[in-house]
Amino acid sequence: MIEISSLDPGIGYVTCGFGSIYGVEYKFEVKSIEFLLYCRDIAEYISSYIQNGNKISHNETVNLGMWSLIAKRMGGYISFYEYNDDVNDYVPGINTSAGVWGEQRRFCDEHKLLFCPPRPDQLIVITPNALSGKICEGARYSSEDHMSGWWILSDDYDEGDTSNLRLIHPLHLSIRSINFTKYLAMPEGYCFDERSGEIFFDESVL
Repeated sequence: MIEISSLDPGIGYVTCGFGSIYGVEYKFEVKSIEFLLYCRDIAEYISSYIQNGNKISHNETVNLGMWSLIAKRMGGYISFYEYNDDVNDYVPGINTSAGVWGEQRRFCDEHKLLFCPPRPDQLIVITPNALSGKICEGARYSSEDHMSGWWILSDDYDEGDTSNLRLIHPLHLSIRSINFTKYLAMPEGYCFDERSGEIFFDESVL
């Protein structure tokens, strides 16, 4: 039986039981206690994934919703690292990952929606001003597998001018701490409008 226990010392959790199967246990650490609850969720999620026969090895990349982690082995433990703010290297812990995961899970739970975050490798269509804090609206279309389905447009977007659109990966939104990241785990067909704070289902985008 696999158990998950609190880290001591440290803020986070560690598995107990995988050592006899794979020769390692798995550590999940955050820097702040405010993310501890979601750190536990992530520990349970990844532990369940491993128990289903998916061993995670040293230097293996793990997709966690719209975020990406990498496993690093040190002695008898594998710890998880996440991207730094420049998205060019990994740093210890899952602080940002837990924050994004937790905010999106909480939002979907509150609105009784399926939790469907885009994968880290899927693309988002966005206007540049949406990245700089402009009020925006978004819709998640039914799309091909390499696309997340999300189109996010700032309120100053000139409709029909596709030259002003960019393609970016979800983790760049998370790094920038954009307010609308909480909406991005909503399923296809759902839309949001920051002007009113409204979310709604629109069958026409399916």
